[in-house]
Amino acid sequence: MSSIEFNKQVNNFFELMKEVYIEVCNVEDSFNNHEGIEKYLITMQYMNFANQNFIKAKQIYREYELDNPIFEALIENFSQLKIQLDEVISKKDSNLSWLYSSLDTFRTNFSEANEFMTNKSKHI
Repeated sequence: MSSIEFNKQVNNFFELMKEVYIEVCNVEDSFNNHEGIEKYLITMQYMNFANQNFIKAKQIYREYELDNPIFEALIENFSQLKIQLDEVISKKDSNLSWLYSSLDTFRTNFSEANEFMTNKSKHI
């Protein structure tokens, strides 16, 4: 694969992960701004949108062998966040400390990936 095609796929991957990040932020907002069953229903919808984009991004990552430790951490952290959220929703858990910890970790990893992409674009 040419370096142009490789860079195109890296950008495609990251654009999808940006969409994942936006939906994850919506997940957090829905937990903070809604009550009762509505909170869980809205959160599940946002997480479903995030997961759809995540699956596409992960497919690009694997298919084009974009091996990058920063991206790998982002993928792993979203997977962990999804597990935490599934558990909170299935148990209607009111203790959200684990979820918020996973959200913080994902946000940190996304910032690192965003910085990597910004620096990468300066060198192209």
